[in-house]
Amino acid sequence: MNDTLAEFRALMERAGAGCPDARRDLYEQYGDAVLRVVRRRLHRRMRSMFDSIDFTQSVWASFFMIPANGGTFATPDELINFLESVASNKVVEQFRRKMSGVRENLNRVKPLDEVSPPSGRDPTPSQLAVADEGWAALTAGQSPLVQQVLMLLREGYTYYEIAARTGLHPKAIQRRIQRLTKRVKL
Repeated sequence: MNDTLAEFRALMERAGAGCPDARRDLYEQYGDAVLRVVRRRLHRRMRSMFDSIDFTQSVWASFFMIPANGGTFATPDELINFLESVASNKVVEQFRRKMSGVRENLNRVKPLDEVSPPSGRDPTPSQLAVADEGWAALTAGQSPLVQQVLMLLREGYTYYEIAARTGLHPKAIQRRIQRLTKRVKL
């Protein structure tokens, strides 16, 4: 047991002096304890925004910012308890910020499959009747080719797509539509 404590204290001294190998060894030996706390405390709604590794890195960054004489740990258990409490505090702090804050609150965010479409977006029967009358006026007396062009435009096709289907030039289609809309006054 004394050999283990001596090795731990030597590792802590080397890490406090800034030795990268010692810091890596600390991370490898005690990183799983931090990760377990983060994963246990991280709320499911926050998991889409935060990765547990982000919190773990933040804990280690905070730990290594402590001056060498400010954080002395006699045993590995003391270090683990300290790291676990830092991890827990970081997760809780972020939880408070994201789940109960005024500006950012994940409780107000809803997935799209839970949101119903806003009411009042569907056209009223009178709007549909007016649109049907306008369509009838627009297509009245037109050749089958122009009616086909109008139908394709109504379905959302571009001038270039319509040109590929009908064999007309896109500019010719555009000019016909402009003349037609001026005549009908849409």
